[in-house]
Amino acid sequence: MTRFDAENELLPEVLLAQDVSFTVIPATLALAVLATFRFARRSQTDADGWRHLGATRSVVVAALGLPVVIAVLAGLAGAVVVGWCASGIGPVASARTVQPENHLGLPASVVVAVTAASMLVLFAGVLASALIAARRTMTPGASRPSRIGTLASRISHVPMALGVRSAIGSTGDLALVAGAIAAVAAVVASVIFSTNLSTLVAQPDRFGWPYDAAVVVGFGYGGADRERVAEALDRPEVERWGVAALGNATIEDVTVPIVASRSGFADLPLPLVEGALPTGRDELVLGTGALLSSGLLDTIVSAAEETAGVPAGTFADGSESFVVIDLRDGVDAAAFLASIDDDLGQWSLDGYFPFLHADPVRPAQIADGAAMRSAPVWLAVFISAAMGVGLALAVGLAARNRRRELAVLRTLRATSAQLGATVHWQALTVVGVGLVVGTPVGLLLGTITWRGFAGGLGIADALIVPTLWIGTVVVGAIVLALLASAGPSRYASRVAPSTVLREQ
Repeated sequence: MTRFDAENELLPEVLLAQDVSFTVIPATLALAVLATFRFARRSQTDADGWRHLGATRSVVVAALGLPVVIAVLAGLAGAVVVGWCASGIGPVASARTVQPENHLGLPASVVVAVTAASMLVLFAGVLASALIAARRTMTPGASRPSRIGTLASRISHVPMALGVRSAIGSTGDLALVAGAIAAVAAVVASVIFSTNLSTLVAQPDRFGWPYDAAVVVGFGYGGADRERVAEALDRPEVERWGVAALGNATIEDVTVPIVASRSGFADLPLPLVEGALPTGRDELVLGTGALLSSGLLDTIVSAAEETAGVPAGTFADGSESFVVIDLRDGVDAAAFLASIDDDLGQWSLDGYFPFLHADPVRPAQIADGAAMRSAPVWLAVFISAAMGVGLALAVGLAARNRRRELAVLRTLRATSAQLGATVHWQALTVVGVGLVVGTPVGLLLGTITWRGFAGGLGIADALIVPTLWIGTVVVGAIVLALLASAGPSRYASRVAPSTVLREQ
């Protein structure tokens, strides 16, 4: 945690203000430890046999723990390789100006710290599970089926009943189900967040740019000639336009950027998180900056105008620099600005050619969000892949441990298709429970995450629930279950009763 705190202190204030920081996510380690207990429980029959053959407790512990230790080391090595490959994703947004190229690399201190902590936790779990398994003695009837497993036994469809019992027939089998629930919840939450982020980036009016085009006169310091602007924009392509003043103001000892409404600017309203747009001479709206009414700006500068002995409105009108344009449907913004290019040079009283914006100007936070849109999608892909591999391994191990049961079923004239179907039903049960429980959990997590992110940006959350994508996740999970169980199902359908029963 000390290392994480040190890294967090180096992050920009804008990220920390949005609660973006490094943190420890122990869920993966917890599931890995649960998996070691599951493996040890599955191996208790072998442990009993080794003890009967004279193996000491230390030998049994080593025999149970060594394969898992090797798997842990291989998994950590693979995680480092994947992390190194993923480190080249980025940089994002304005950071590309400073660091335009992608670089692959991982800080040695981070790799050593995270790997050492993970190894310590996982090895402790391996040792504990091996010791427990070595001390226990498997006795007939020791495993008590769950209520769901008991209910499954009453199903008339035999392959389905056996598959359900294999998936959730006892409390020890729930580790895999818990992993499926966590994976589905993470994927659904990632889909919700990514969809809402993509929608936000694609809708500029959501983050404060409800204009088709904009022109910044006098480098934003004022000096727009309103009469020249009105003449140039008196064209059939223009639906409406407005002008505003830009600047800074100190509010309660905090300096913030301000936009002050002037002629026609209020007709192109900005989106509001809450409240109403300012209209009175004493009204403003606060967010990451401040929006002032035209009357409030006049009130603020009137004293300076009186002191200077100039007509009322002189300073306020002289501060106008931001011209916003709403074009009629079908009019291309870039083409329109090009068509009035000869007039633009006369918009500034100082004679400077203005800055043109045919595309929306995204704040730094939105630009960063646009660059990271693919990150939640890749996270969902990685989680789905890990879930598929884990499910295939778990179902394969379960099929191997059920060889005696499958052999007995074969002697009772069960067909190869029925034996294979029990494995498919086992995988479908795990994924089904994961979908039933994990989907609403993912919806809740995705909603909370998105609303927190939107609140940090100062925009309305306007949550979108992507039902089509969630449906795709459901269908994809079912297909994944069938694919993951294809190999184990083929193994189960080929069990030879004579060989298995002779070994047993």
